[in-house]
Amino acid sequence: MTLTVARLLADRRLGLTLVGGAAGADRPITWAHAIELEDPTPWLSGGELVMTTGLRLPGEPDAQRAYLRRLGAKGATALALDTGTVHSAVPEALRLEGDALGLPVLAVAGEVPFIAIGRAVADALAAADVTAAKRVADQQHRLARAALGGGIPAVVDALAGALEADVVVLDAHDAVLASASRDREDASRAARDLLARRRSRRRAASGVHADADGHLTSQVLGVAGVGRGEVLVGTRDALHATQRLLVNHAVSLIAIELEKPAAVLTVERRLRSAVLRALLSGVLGSDLTQLRYFGLDPDAPVVALAVVDAGPLLPAEELLDDVLAATGLPYLATSADGALIVLLPAEAADRTPEQVCAELRRGLGRPLGGGLGSAAALGEAGTSRQQALAAARAGRGGGRELLRFAELSTYDLLLGGQSREALAAVASAALGPLESYDAARNGELVRSLEAFLSHNGQWEAAAAAIEVHRHTMRNRMAKVAALLGRDVESAHVRAELWLAVKARELVQLGG
Repeated sequence: MTLTVARLLADRRLGLTLVGGAAGADRPITWAHAIELEDPTPWLSGGELVMTTGLRLPGEPDAQRAYLRRLGAKGATALALDTGTVHSAVPEALRLEGDALGLPVLAVAGEVPFIAIGRAVADALAAADVTAAKRVADQQHRLARAALGGGIPAVVDALAGALEADVVVLDAHDAVLASASRDREDASRAARDLLARRRSRRRAASGVHADADGHLTSQVLGVAGVGRGEVLVGTRDALHATQRLLVNHAVSLIAIELEKPAAVLTVERRLRSAVLRALLSGVLGSDLTQLRYFGLDPDAPVVALAVVDAGPLLPAEELLDDVLAATGLPYLATSADGALIVLLPAEAADRTPEQVCAELRRGLGRPLGGGLGSAAALGEAGTSRQQALAAARAGRGGGRELLRFAELSTYDLLLGGQSREALAAVASAALGPLESYDAARNGELVRSLEAFLSHNGQWEAAAAAIEVHRHTMRNRMAKVAALLGRDVESAHVRAELWLAVKARELVQLGG
């Protein structure tokens, strides 16, 4: 906790009384300095509690006021005057000038030595330093955990939260690698603002720039003397020493992430894959606390994302890992059953899966199918994975990159996981005679049957849907019944034919 004038006054052992400048009681004290000079300012650096017995204090009120003004101009925090040696009370001129300047003026009881005040200040500052060091150590640990679980985006997000700052990481070509906002809502706006402020000044290797919007701290990302980019940190106030230390630590972590050898990334990917396989197979058992090392909360729900038709799995897995790392979210990923499988926090289910599928499609240059399971406890992730696979396979060729399990109909679940050959066999077995008839006579029996089934056997509605007379529809359905040898008025037969029609539709969508 910062040592202020008010905190020092609260220590009754020191015999201090605030007699002027009460408005500045919350000003921080950086040191206590006893000095007996008419003008002590050359020996001050700002933030001091100036202690004097008054031996060299001017006697004239105007000179006393000028003395206090000089202290204020130098940045001194407060003046403490001994009232047991030269003065029995603080001169009125000092008290009034302290009020005018908002510079605290303290009366020191005659029996209290300055060394006691100095020791109290030193002890409080040391305790504050220990607390600050512990806080920095804790924050450094959080940054390291963020780097382990989510790479550069997670480090940037953690730094922004710790400093209440806007943070942007640029590569060597000024492209934004990651950004985070102090209000956690608009990282892209924060990135634009910081870049605009950076362009408004002359680019330097590293440093601090103050403007109307606050303070902009820049740190060059360099490894082995080679510049790899820049970290920009925007804060309302100037960073103090411990905060600068935290920025330096974050810069080091980011530089390490940028320089990770390919072999290390490969090991990380394999480890994530092995852990996810163990989780899905039940090998991990009920103790899931080790998943915290990957940023996953064992008590929080997760969702599974499955991606099919991604092509050769090795390059697809490498691209998937890059895409997921860029999100800054904790994750596990593997490949199984010819599909890519990802486990994400359930809170990311609204947008992240769509972004991942879109990035994979662009990177792989091919259409693919994505499926998202329902939220489940971490120990039940296998259920979400099965749902995701069913949704991904059901959505193949449907024109959507991602299909959620909750959106699937019954026929999707029954047919979506089947191969094209199996679907064709189902359709041919039930509709083969109709397809042969239509092909030979340029007929529309299959189309008419689909309309009939879609409209629950309502002649008028079915006929209107394909723009024929109801008698024509009746005649066609009679022909369908004759060719198939089935009663199309039977609910059981209609259900069977409906599945066949949908299987045929999936075959056609798949080309």
